[in-house]
Amino acid sequence: MSTVAERGRLSPTMRRILAIAASSALLASLVAVPLASSAAAADGSAGHRGSIKITRVGDANGFTPAPPPAAAIHSARVGGSLIPGAHEFVEEAEKERPNRPSTPNLPTDPARAKSSPVTSKNPGFRGFAGLNHFDQRFADNGNQFSLEPPDGAICAGAGREVELVNDAIAVYDRNGAIVAGPVGVNQFFGFAPGIDRTTGVFGPFTGDIKCVFDPGLHRWFLSSFSLEQDPVTGDFTGQTAVVWAVSKTSNPAGGYTVFSIDTTNGDGTAPGHPGCPCLGDQPLIGVDAYGFYISTNEFSFFGPEFNGTQLYAIDKAGLARAANGGHVPRATWFDRIPLAENVAYSLQPATPPLNGQFERGHGGTAYFLSALEFNGTFDNRIAVWALTGTNTLRNAHPSPRLQSRVIHSEVYGLPPVAQQAPGDTPLRDALAAGLLGDPVDNGLSPLDGGDDRMASATLADGLLWGSLATALIPRGSATAHVGAAWFAVRPWWHENQLRVSMVKQGYVSVKDEDVIYPAVSINASGHGAMAFTLTSATRHPSAAYVRLDRSGTGAVHVAAAGVGAQDGFSGYKLAPTDPDPRPRWGDYTGTSVDENGRIWFEAEYIGQSCTIDEYVLDTTCGGTRSLYANWATFIGRINP
Repeated sequence: MSTVAERGRLSPTMRRILAIAASSALLASLVAVPLASSAAAADGSAGHRGSIKITRVGDANGFTPAPPPAAAIHSARVGGSLIPGAHEFVEEAEKERPNRPSTPNLPTDPARAKSSPVTSKNPGFRGFAGLNHFDQRFADNGNQFSLEPPDGAICAGAGREVELVNDAIAVYDRNGAIVAGPVGVNQFFGFAPGIDRTTGVFGPFTGDIKCVFDPGLHRWFLSSFSLEQDPVTGDFTGQTAVVWAVSKTSNPAGGYTVFSIDTTNGDGTAPGHPGCPCLGDQPLIGVDAYGFYISTNEFSFFGPEFNGTQLYAIDKAGLARAANGGHVPRATWFDRIPLAENVAYSLQPATPPLNGQFERGHGGTAYFLSALEFNGTFDNRIAVWALTGTNTLRNAHPSPRLQSRVIHSEVYGLPPVAQQAPGDTPLRDALAAGLLGDPVDNGLSPLDGGDDRMASATLADGLLWGSLATALIPRGSATAHVGAAWFAVRPWWHENQLRVSMVKQGYVSVKDEDVIYPAVSINASGHGAMAFTLTSATRHPSAAYVRLDRSGTGAVHVAAAGVGAQDGFSGYKLAPTDPDPRPRWGDYTGTSVDENGRIWFEAEYIGQSCTIDEYVLDTTCGGTRSLYANWATFIGRINP
């Protein structure tokens, strides 16, 4: 997830549902910017190393319940007519990096891949419905935006699972019962609502949520970005931050303390930060033996500049103490990080599974994976990163060192859009009938196939495992579809220099179907799974997975079959003069490993369907959707 509907660039009169331009138009709007200065620390560490202040925001509200949302729900049931909302958002698609000169000798076509069989048999599996759009829209007493996509995350530990979507959070027990929530993300962090639907006052806009349960400290870390909005107009001010909450105990439904790092990064005059004020897009989080890590992609908030990855490394034990009133540590900050012929982007932290081991060699080592596809085409390289000396994060003057190695890989590249099966689409029908304004006809919405950044990473069984989405031609298919690429890389060392070797890699593809938003989790014994959404012209969007280990993958298992078509506002023109829409889906799938080595995942699917007649009488369709969207999530547990 990136920004929402050109955040900060909208006049108040444009604050309604917006469909955004196709990714090609977005890419065309980004211009190449000079490679930022790649100043290095005195020890030769990649990028520029500095220090940045962490602010203790205060105690989170956590799962303190909001008043019952009956009034908000009633307002959506309008008895035979449809009333569009005044303040709804579609999240802008993740920005690609600005175009760069082509790198010689890179592939130009998608790979061809073996097609996997599909089965509905699921031995060693159980699952249950997770949060859906209704839960998100009507959390916090209904003071929420309608958002697409849901951007799901999950983390497991201490006998519980925490699920986050944009913008709601819930805690489950191992049987799938909700033990806390759902609450709004703003409500959880103790912020004012994104939009107070009674007063019209705007609070911070939050999103791109992630969570980690630390296996060493037994604490929960939940993160988001925060974008300030003018409380009266709702215009974005350009002031941005990454915020995270640290639990005070191992109980995910207990108390939390909120911390923040300012990611605005000045007015464009700071070295390496042209075009700021800036947004720290899609914060990615992880832990190693000694540190808590946040990786963002820095984009100019109001301009086209891209300044690459910003990596923040923090003493995690210090954060745990600070959550209970102790001294707040500072963060070690790496910026201006070079990578091959470009700047680094989307460094995905490789957190070990809950039943695994941290890497304590070289003074503590945190690993990261990233992709190298810079031009919206194809590449056959990935990057492995190592941050060593992480035990110094607890010192007054930390001195961790960041280095990377580029390794040859299988081909991957920007995925196409994905297809879905026809079904009831009451929002589309209402638009065509003129029930929401001037009549406008729309075709069946395709689904966003995503991009080819590294989507997940974990350190397990001595290997770094990663996954990303890619264009593939499945065996038996005539055209390219969305598939998944996965990698198993062995890091090793020679005279304190990182070395890497590819142990295993492969693809997951299905004939004439699309495998979208893959994520991998592997347990300590080297057994795991990749989860994703499976969809096609004859299949409603469904939650699915494959088992994965060093021997590769097997059949695609359908965990929860979709029962209807996606019918969300990002996929439609809402007025005849609107630009062509860019349908959204996911942005990422959540995976985690519990203390028993079982794999948990959270994937998006469509779990409801209703007719236009039912929708006109009740736009929530019995509490399963809202006026504007009908996405849902499914949570699964796999015994590898």
